[in-house]
Amino acid sequence: MLYGPLNSYWSAITQEYSPHTIYILGTLLLHHTIFWTITLPLLYLDLTHTPAYLHAFKIQPKTHITLEEATKCILNVLLNQFLVMLPFNVLLYYLVVANGGLIINAPLPTLNTILWQGLVCIVVEDILFYYSHRLLHSPYFYQRIHKVHHQFRAPIGMASEYAHPFEFFISSLVPVMVGPLLLKAHIVTAWIWFALAVIGTIAHHCGYTFPFLVGGMNPSFHDYHHQVFNANYGLTGWLDKFHGTFGGVAGRKQEERLSPRRANYQVIGWLDKFEGAFRSTSTTSE
Repeated sequence: MLYGPLNSYWSAITQEYSPHTIYILGTLLLHHTIFWTITLPLLYLDLTHTPAYLHAFKIQPKTHITLEEATKCILNVLLNQFLVMLPFNVLLYYLVVANGGLIINAPLPTLNTILWQGLVCIVVEDILFYYSHRLLHSPYFYQRIHKVHHQFRAPIGMASEYAHPFEFFISSLVPVMVGPLLLKAHIVTAWIWFALAVIGTIAHHCGYTFPFLVGGMNPSFHDYHHQVFNANYGLTGWLDKFHGTFGGVAGRKQEERLSPRRANYQVIGWLDKFEGAFRSTSTTSE
């Protein structure tokens, strides 16, 4: 029922704005809106530890971020977003998107198309991220590039884009973009995928095991990587299991250590039930 009106609305947008404007401006607005809307409240929580019942979900409660570190993080992220991401998207449009790399002036994709292409994008990103991440942990690249990102032993949401510009390009932008381009997906499918990817990487770095961060959004997996450096290089864990770099046991023990501390707070009832159900599911699946 909604497909017809939505398609008409999309048709009006493509008639009003050029493909150049739709791709470049639309993509940047989508990314920046999602990124800053989520990470700024998380940064407030990290700096003030308020509200306390949310800070109780902190994975590494003894590690705190300073205002100086927060400022440094913000400046680095802005540099990456405007001096790396913006030029990358402009060049990508003229070199690839404008030549049929993505579909813009066409009816909206069906839900089935969005779903199967989204699954392909997840697999493509996981593969490219895992191996680019392993490369960045080689001695040469770690000392010169990846060490910047690992300055946060206890990561925060904003640190998801705190990195050397080369790393931000090769390990953050490229893995996310390759899937939609390979599929020649509709720009709306690409936007949905970009939104999920941004939310996912923020969740992985947020440092809090909020009950609603279930499955692939659970931050314990990547938080453990920031603690030990030599495990959990991927996003979903299947390549880590294949290559013997999976740190799931330690991640589960980390979750268990959190339980007594959380019990000191009267969190909303349905959250407690949600978290209990998630733990039960996780234990069964592992």
